[in-house]
Amino acid sequence: MFRPTRITILRSGLSFVFLTIFLMAASLPVFTQVKQRNGTVESFRKAIELTESALREVQNGNPSGRSRRIFWKAEGRSDISARLQGLTHENPDFVEYTESFGIDPVNNAVFYEYDTKVNHDASETIRFVYDGDGQLLVANPVEKWALWAGGPDTETQKNSYQRMLPQALLEEALQNRRTLRYNGKLRLGEEQVDVATFSLRDSQAISLLFSSKDGSYRGLEYLIDHPMLGDTAVRWVFDDFRDLKGFGLLPYKYEIFLGSRLLKSMKITEVRTGFDVSGFLSSSDDLKIPDRPSEKRTEADSRKKPAIPVEKIDEGVYLVRNIRGGFHVLVVEFEESLLIVDAPAGYHELQQIPASDWAGAKKSSEVGERLLNVLKNRFPKKPVKYVALTHHHGDHAGGIHPFIKAGATIVASRETIEAVENSLKRSFRLDSSEPLPGTDFKRQYVSDKSRIKEADVVVELRNVGKNPHSEGMVVVYLPRQKLLYQSDLFEPFREDAEPSASRLPVM
Repeated sequence: MFRPTRITILRSGLSFVFLTIFLMAASLPVFTQVKQRNGTVESFRKAIELTESALREVQNGNPSGRSRRIFWKAEGRSDISARLQGLTHENPDFVEYTESFGIDPVNNAVFYEYDTKVNHDASETIRFVYDGDGQLLVANPVEKWALWAGGPDTETQKNSYQRMLPQALLEEALQNRRTLRYNGKLRLGEEQVDVATFSLRDSQAISLLFSSKDGSYRGLEYLIDHPMLGDTAVRWVFDDFRDLKGFGLLPYKYEIFLGSRLLKSMKITEVRTGFDVSGFLSSSDDLKIPDRPSEKRTEADSRKKPAIPVEKIDEGVYLVRNIRGGFHVLVVEFEESLLIVDAPAGYHELQQIPASDWAGAKKSSEVGERLLNVLKNRFPKKPVKYVALTHHHGDHAGGIHPFIKAGATIVASRETIEAVENSLKRSFRLDSSEPLPGTDFKRQYVSDKSRIKEADVVVELRNVGKNPHSEGMVVVYLPRQKLLYQSDLFEPFREDAEPSASRLPVM
């Protein structure tokens, strides 16, 4: 609106009206010189400067060093209990860990192999070879088997291994520079670091850690949605950078933390350049490699989810086959309800950056929800009344949340129920905005023997006591059918194999 303003000028004691003007006071801006602070721009600039400076340092005058082949072998130890795969769910359970890693830019191939105990009693040696044609070879050179497992996510997985190399991750951050932002400082042990975050093409956020003292690259951090631990930070810390002539700097020491616990501590013991990954793609007398698939699996193929079979194995007894790869859930049918054994979940490949879920799950509760839906469709009028958990490991108990929400009673050992209680106290905001059901769930402890009987259906549960796999291990026995269900007391690669002699006293 227009507002008339009369200005009166006084001169030498004489007062007169000089003029009357009309100002558009409500519509004309008033300009004031203000010191501008643009937080987003400054955050972006600082993140770019930190990343570019650190990349120049690790390149060490070799900007094309990443085009060279490189191989390294590292030895150290891993705490399998930190990821809920140890003998207990609380005490550290360190095992020896050896891994080898190679990048072959000439053939666009990546090689990774580990040799360790994946549980307190189970050793495993697995080799992954990502070739330049989008195929993945998975092999076990000890048990002498190999298979092709390539799919639409093969290239994504290959990149997740290459990010172990500092040059690769810093270059990728600059390629995605539009998402780079400075996020302040944090403590890294006794050291203070600056944090810059960027997003990968799949929107996963990665935080880069730089020394506040000299700007050097110190590590990275990202979040995972762990089935038992919930929203959990995975942090890599690098140290002891050494110069490889013609390549740049390589960290000879690195540690991985899962939340507040040390998961893995490694030291590089061997480095070679000129490494040719293609040598692992050929057959040998020791390891027969099957013929390469003629075609790659496409994104459309991966979206075709095969129906999950519910196989009847006896009267009122069923197996839900492959609710995730290799995991078969026992179902016992009562007159009005069901009992199931174990609530499986996915398994994170924490040697990758970021870790992928071995089960292909997009969230921690996905496998549990999938199982619950399969049971609802197959037995629409019979809810799951009991979930018997064999042990506390995350791949066996991590899918329990949907069943607790549905009101099921958890039947397990004290150790396993404690692990479930601890899980329900954590944050799972990455999985869902819905609140967890809380620790006040229905439970039935199995300290020695326990029995569930409804009409003429009897289920016996036995705590096997001391065993090499997990404290509080429970097996399920159906006396009428003479069927025993166990999880991980023996793990043959072939289903028709017999358990090892060391397991017979336990079984």
